[in-house]
Amino acid sequence: MDNIPNKNEIVSTLYKVVPPLILSIMAKIASDYKRGKRVSVLSSLITTILAACGSVLGYWLTQYLGWKEYKMVMTIFFFGLFSEKLFEFLFSKYFINALLNIAQDALVESMSNIVKRFKK
Repeated sequence: MDNIPNKNEIVSTLYKVVPPLILSIMAKIASDYKRGKRVSVLSSLITTILAACGSVLGYWLTQYLGWKEYKMVMTIFFFGLFSEKLFEFLFSKYFINALLNIAQDALVESMSNIVKRFKK
C-alpha cells in the first residue's frame, strides 16, 4: 500500500502534464482546420486521446531522464503533438478519417431521428 500516490503528488503531476497536453491538442485541431480538413467530434475525441497518451509517454520519458522545467514541458508537448502522426503512419489516415466522418454522420442522423420522433 506504500506505492499509492497521495493527492498532492497526483495534482502536481497533472499541473505538469495538462498544460502541454492542451497546447498540443489545440495545435493539432488548428492545423486540421487550417488545411480545410473536416474536424468532426469523433476525430477531435480521438486526437485528444492520442495526445493524452503521447503526453503521458513524454512525462514518463522526462522522469526517466531526470529532466525538469522547460525540457519537460517541451518533451510532453512534442510527444502529445506527434503521437497522432505516429498513429497516422501506422494506419491509413484517410481511412480512419473517413471512418470517423461516416460514424459521426450516422450518429447525427440517428439523433435527429430520435428528436423527430419525440416532436411528433
